[in-house]
Amino acid sequence: MSKKDILLLCNRAPLDATTISEHIDSFKSYSEHNVTTLSKEHFTSLSPEYCSNFDAIVVHYTLAITHNYYLSPAHRRIISGFAGVKVLFIQDEYRWIHETRKCMLALGVDVLFSCAEKPSIDFIYPNSLLPGLQKYTTLTGYVPESLLKKKSFKSYNEKAIDISYRGRKIPSWIGSLGLEKYWIAEQITLLIPKVAPTLKLDISTNANERMYGESWMNFLESSKAALGTESGASFFDQYGLATFAIDCYESSNPSSKYTDVKERYFNDYDETNRLNVISPRIFEYAASKTMMILFEGSYSGILKPWTHYLPLKKDFSNLEQ
Repeated sequence: MSKKDILLLCNRAPLDATTISEHIDSFKSYSEHNVTTLSKEHFTSLSPEYCSNFDAIVVHYTLAITHNYYLSPAHRRIISGFAGVKVLFIQDEYRWIHETRKCMLALGVDVLFSCAEKPSIDFIYPNSLLPGLQKYTTLTGYVPESLLKKKSFKSYNEKAIDISYRGRKIPSWIGSLGLEKYWIAEQITLLIPKVAPTLKLDISTNANERMYGESWMNFLESSKAALGTESGASFFDQYGLATFAIDCYESSNPSSKYTDVKERYFNDYDETNRLNVISPRIFEYAASKTMMILFEGSYSGILKPWTHYLPLKKDFSNLEQ
């Protein structure tokens, strides 16, 4: 097979998590073809003439194709007029579903790499609305090469933290699956002192306490075990109507509980479809030799309970065990 010339369009932000920059770089590192990466700050050079030098255009998930901030109408017209193969990588695809499908049609996307598995991928991107689209399931991230090359780790006795976690409170309109990221932290913080009061915890869902890069890996290396959940969503608001209503309701009722919001807006639709995937942070746990205490789940078919992680029931009934 002769080498092709591929243009990768992305948004390389300086404060992005390492897994994002490594995902962008992986195209050039691992592809058998010639990959040219063009980040958003250099889109002034994006023109029909420039694109004609390539056989394919790949739009990275760091560019939300529905937002003019990432792809202006002029940029979308250039991609739409491109005669070669057009590939889209997408994440967080429970958002702006209808608008995303419209943009995909307008751009003429030929190949989609989605985090969704069957049947969710066919629910979000039905053949009736996107005829001829080739759909493939991919992971949200992979093992950082820097960790694979690392030779020395702290010994178990050198790790000062018994159980660690960094998460965040997810908007209610993502559904019960998103709630788990907050629920596991809240309940472990509450319950562990009752069943194992000597354990040292460092658990937070405060967005200001999230870590990236070297500080995150140092934190993991100092942890004997870390909590985790699957990523994704269990409620898909295809037209954004419920999302807008929920945001308005919660801003007017800041003390409202998730169960109230769910019952009011999407009780009959939560869990009818699920986009539940393994997070790149799980690979960082494994590569840094940190024991994993995870909510039970499928984890994209990669992890096996009691082999790769300690499975924690979502009602915490096996916590003492």
